[in-house]
Parts: sequence; structure tokens; C-alpha cells
Amino acid sequence: SIMNEENLVIYQKWLDVAKDAYNLLKRFPKEEKFILAAQIRDAVINVGTLIIDVNEERSPHAKNEKANALDRAIKKVRTLFRLAEEFEYISHKNYLTICAKWIEVGRILGGWKRSFPQL
Repeated sequence: SIMNEENLVIYQKWLDVAKDAYNLLKRFPKEEKFILAAQIRDAVINVGTLIIDVNEERSPHAKNEKANALDRAIKKVRTLFRLAEEFEYISHKNYLTICAKWIEVGRILGGWKRSFPQL
């Protein structure tokens, strides 16, 4: 059954990590706020949008495809934060903290996918 996304654990976790991500992005150097920070912001929003898309999909095959796209989107966000750490826009500690939260979103996604109807 389709739930309101606000009731989904993965959506709530995404919301929490998105807020943390935005707080980290505020610390980026001024010249990067419209480059890497903007890419990260867009990628974070994309994850939230994909959660809604997966939740609303009724076709088991399409639901799994969208969930796979969501998994790739989560990995992209982690990759972008890795780049931010490499450029020293965020500390290694902040990188580890934010990535641990994104990994948790990925784990929740894995559990959610197991609840999908089998193909």
C-alpha cells in the first residue's frame, strides 16, 4: 500500500540528513556556493523526489527500477560530499558524519525494497 511520504521512515531520515547537508553547505567558500554546493543541493533534493516517486509507483517492475535510481542518487550525494572533503570545503569528521547518515538512508532503502511485491 502507498503511504503518505511524511509517514515513511526513509522520508523522515532523508529530511533530517537534508537539513544537515544544507547546514554544511552554508560553510562552503563563497566561490563554491554556486558550483559544487549547488550540485550537492540539487542531488539532495533529487533523493527526496525519488523517494516520493518510488512510494507512488504501483507497478512492481517500475517501483524496483525507481528504487534502483534512488540508490544511485544516494551514492551520487555521497560522492559529491567526498569531493567537498577532498577540496577541504568540509572537514574529514563532517564528511564521515554526513556520509554515515546517507549510508543509513541507503540501508533503509534496502529494507524498504524487501517489502516490495516480488517481480
